[in-house]
Amino acid sequence: MEDLTTVVTWLWTLAGVKFIVSHVAVNTVVAVAAALQVGDFQLGKLFEFLWRKLLPLVLVYGAAKAIGADAGLDILAPGALVMIETALAANLAENLAKLGVPLPERVVSLLGKKSS
Repeated sequence: MEDLTTVVTWLWTLAGVKFIVSHVAVNTVVAVAAALQVGDFQLGKLFEFLWRKLLPLVLVYGAAKAIGADAGLDILAPGALVMIETALAANLAENLAKLGVPLPERVVSLLGKKSS
């Protein structure tokens, strides 16, 4: 149990992890608002979403940071963070679109959606 505490403490010291957690929190608020708007909100899905979304992203970033540091590949963690944040930004844009927030045509085209 002490090892787990050490790992969690180390993960939380990473700025990238804090950034990911913040971004997932924003995404969660927007996703909940979108689900409420269409009448599809289920509290159980919220916890499942956080478990399936947040934990894997934090673990991937933490692993990239640790492996990159050990292997002398300092670019590994920033590369992982860019990929994670790109996916989170796309998810956020999709949820904003569900709420009816107008998105720039370029964003819509990047998401592969037809503008409404």
